[in-house]
Amino acid sequence: MERVLLIFDYDGVLVDTTEFLEDEIHHKLDELGYDIPWSGDEMRNLFDENIIVALIERGLKPKDMCEIWEHIQKASKTSDVSLCTGVRPMLDKLAERCDMAIISSNSTETIRDVLAKHGVLQHFFAISGGDEEMGKVGRMRKCMSSCGAKVQKTFYVGDTVGDIKEAHEAGVAAVGAAWGLHPAERLASAQPEMIVNDPQELVDFVEAFSPPPQPKDR
Repeated sequence: MERVLLIFDYDGVLVDTTEFLEDEIHHKLDELGYDIPWSGDEMRNLFDENIIVALIERGLKPKDMCEIWEHIQKASKTSDVSLCTGVRPMLDKLAERCDMAIISSNSTETIRDVLAKHGVLQHFFAISGGDEEMGKVGRMRKCMSSCGAKVQKTFYVGDTVGDIKEAHEAGVAAVGAAWGLHPAERLASAQPEMIVNDPQELVDFVEAFSPPPQPKDR
């Protein structure tokens, strides 16, 4: 039986970095001399698109975007980043039924370091950060191709409207993780195939969608 492929976003979905990212981006914008009130709801609006593209479209110089991105990577490694509540048991259960990968705007090295520290890195066969390619669409397609996954059994789990848009552009079903940056009502505006309110709901969906293989007759 073909296995389901779950591709996860990282920040806000697997690790609890929502407030951390907002604080660090705003702090660095101030430090670089940008007098723009990108905080609170205005900051969350940026995640209606790919965050890197959104910042550049709003006047951030590409070289300053690189500096902000590098600052976040360093801060992510040194800060005490925790897994989102319920993520560890979710991954343990999902690993028995599906293949899992990560496609994120964060850096590949940072993601690997943090997940290794929390003892869950082994659950993912592929991790692709924003250092490899800015957008997520092409990376989703490459991920499916690399493991021979069918689009009908591939899902991208993200916590922002921008994640859902990119999943649909890649031809992939989108699952909105309502425990992350954007609440369920906002995720619904992008018409994901489904919304889950906590990690166990995702486990329940996969168990219903992909029953365990039957033991072979001896």
